Amino acid sequence: MLWGNSGTNSLTSNHVKVAKALNTEEIIVLQELLCSHILRSQTLTTVDTTPVGETNALWADFSSLTDVQKSLSDYFAGEGPGASELAIKIAKAELATSDLVVAVRFSTLRMADELADSLTTFVHDASDAGDSLQDLDAKAMGAIDSILNVNIWALKAIEEAQAPVGVLSALSLWKSKKTTEEIVNENFNEAMRTQDKILSRLITQAKASQGDLKRMKERLQAIRDLATKENIHINVEHGELLSSMWTALGSNKQDLQRYQTNLELLVNLEKFTDVAKTHIAQALTNLKTMQAQMKDLRARVSQPDIAGTNIPVNVHVRTIMDGIQRMKEGRIRARARESDIRTVGAY
Repeated sequence: MLWGNSGTNSLTSNHVKVAKALNTEEIIVLQELLCSHILRSQTLTTVDTTPVGETNALWADFSSLTDVQKSLSDYFAGEGPGASELAIKIAKAELATSDLVVAVRFSTLRMADELADSLTTFVHDASDAGDSLQDLDAKAMGAIDSILNVNIWALKAIEEAQAPVGVLSALSLWKSKKTTEEIVNENFNEAMRTQDKILSRLITQAKASQGDLKRMKERLQAIRDLATKENIHINVEHGELLSSMWTALGSNKQDLQRYQTNLELLVNLEKFTDVAKTHIAQALTNLKTMQAQMKDLRARVSQPDIAGTNIPVNVHVRTIMDGIQRMKEGRIRARARESDIRTVGAY
């Protein structure tokens, strides 16, 4: 038979009509091209697409992977204050600090200009820190969406692999068939690569936020030194540097409400900054722990499963489904918190 032995896929009626319309030489050329394409497509399915320096998993462990995903979602979409909430509090205090700059600039202090310049730089540092904190939250929410999408894709691929094979279409001739186990492992490897990239991006952003907050604290110390030289009384017990300066220099009784609002914001600014520093430090610790867990997971699954775990496919499916549900719940909590933050930030 011109198109192969009886074990190959049969031609559809459309293929037969096309074949009859061709002469023998054209059919031979078409047969060679078709065979070449089939061989090439079969070869492509076995090509190792693993990034350089990375080892592919030999078996899947979605349970351990979704545990890491849950840790990320619980921290960034949990009940505690997020980075964006702290960023808005810092941003509000920025405005009060800007008023303080004006008060200092027009004061009779000996080093009024130097102190005002340091405060202006501090305002810029605070703005950078606030932006950086919001970027961290945005990246974390994007990470949750990415994980959710990868898990949904994996679930659909595995379910399709388990579906009964129906009538083969004409296109089935061009596709190679993978086993369910291959589909599971392929999607597990993709999910691990996505998780690794997400953790690396979040760690980089958290370090940037940490650096911005550190600059804020260092700038405050420089301002404190100048204020001390000017004999401005500072509430050392509570570390209320800026509020003490505002009390001494910004007491414009013509606008008592603004004065009191600025005083409250400046009293809390250093506290907000310290809370943000603690939040970022904890985020970094958690992210590095997750990264270590991923490294351990990759090391385990890149070796033969000597324990003979042989996790059934239905267990993988159930685990992925549970992971998807947790990610969706986390996303809902995060969206609700963002809405609350925007409402609070408007006042």
